[in-house]
Amino acid sequence: MIAGFAAQDITPDPGLSMSGFAVRQGPPTAVGTHDPIYVHALAVSANGSTVLLFAFDLIGLPVTWVDQARAEVERECGVSAGSQMYTCSHTHCGPGTGIIPYVMGDVPDVDPVYMECLAGSVVNVARAALANAAPANLRIGEGESYAGWNRRSAVAAPNGPCDGHVDEVDPAVVVAQFEGEHGGLLGTVVNYGCHATSSRDSYYSSDYPGYVRSVVEAATGAPCIYINGAGGDINPRGATSILRGFDLAERTGGRLGNDAVAVLDSMTAAGSTTVDATTVNTELVYRELISESEARRLYDEKAAEAKAATSPEDEFDHIWRGTKYAKRVIATLNDENWSDRVQIEVQVLRIGDLAIAASPSEFFSADGRSIRADSPAPRTMVAGWSNGNFGYTPTRRAVEHGGYEVETAFMIYGHPAAWDPISGDNIRAATQTAISSLFD
Repeated sequence: MIAGFAAQDITPDPGLSMSGFAVRQGPPTAVGTHDPIYVHALAVSANGSTVLLFAFDLIGLPVTWVDQARAEVERECGVSAGSQMYTCSHTHCGPGTGIIPYVMGDVPDVDPVYMECLAGSVVNVARAALANAAPANLRIGEGESYAGWNRRSAVAAPNGPCDGHVDEVDPAVVVAQFEGEHGGLLGTVVNYGCHATSSRDSYYSSDYPGYVRSVVEAATGAPCIYINGAGGDINPRGATSILRGFDLAERTGGRLGNDAVAVLDSMTAAGSTTVDATTVNTELVYRELISESEARRLYDEKAAEAKAATSPEDEFDHIWRGTKYAKRVIATLNDENWSDRVQIEVQVLRIGDLAIAASPSEFFSADGRSIRADSPAPRTMVAGWSNGNFGYTPTRRAVEHGGYEVETAFMIYGHPAAWDPISGDNIRAATQTAISSLFD
């Protein structure tokens, strides 16, 4: 097995729209940089097979952009499109990429020049990772961290759905290290599931994942890649609708980074040097849409309320949970080509005894725990917000109790309805099929 790490700064100039929070504590466009955002790459090869893992400090990437980037990397670097994985940290302090189509004001959510430059950065960082590749031995291990908390709990959100204990998270911290065949450490990969929502300020930042990387790199003297996992219902511990900031990012990243470092002493050598990748297609299914008459009534009601709004928060609520949503539903109901099912891909990379399973959604911690529990791989990392981002896929319990992830988020993502819980079932089933095919 040979492995190589590389990173490239992808921080844009100030002025681009910020993605993630509709109403920020500052303007909707970036006024500066708190800390740089990066794309990291890991290239691993063995027995004539190569996989590339990319980790972006971005909220997500459109599927069409990923497809184009894969094709370009395959042309320039020779690694097949199906062996490339594009994960995102889901930082809410990055530029818009077209995933969440709305920001306050008239600033476009996505800058095409930035996205074009980003594609070039991917090719460059892929080349660098492949050039840096050296003989390596893989060690893997797993620990626990409670750097995140259940944001739907009564402790985190007293006025929320209150459908779980504050510590009802997926605590798994899965760590992989590549040691040089002749000594020295090539790099580390850390996986945990938690929203990167520490700050609502209008500054570019990698949020807590950047601090995780810094802690691990300081302890090991080698590069670190962070893969965000099943964190759809998990926020940094202490994050509320009011209490957020870069100090929270530092505390969260420091705690999680130290929890990852604690795993290093108990890791074991992988027994396999197999490198492979596979993709399984599945589908997300919409819940039933509201009727056209209800949508028209909602439009009239919310249009009047938006006109009388006295704050950006009220304007956002009336527009997005009213007029824009109602227009989208009406257009969907009158689209004869519309389907209540959307095809997606679930991808798994095999690197020795390690499986990395990627989903293009904000899936919940319960799904992450289920995927790892049922996985035949010795160790399994789960990657959310990967190879696309279609929004939240709530569990059945979440749908029963409601809340932002069920009742509002799909409107902000530009969907005509929320995803039915069967969507999460489909992701889990497809993931297990993919892992089993590689570890049979």
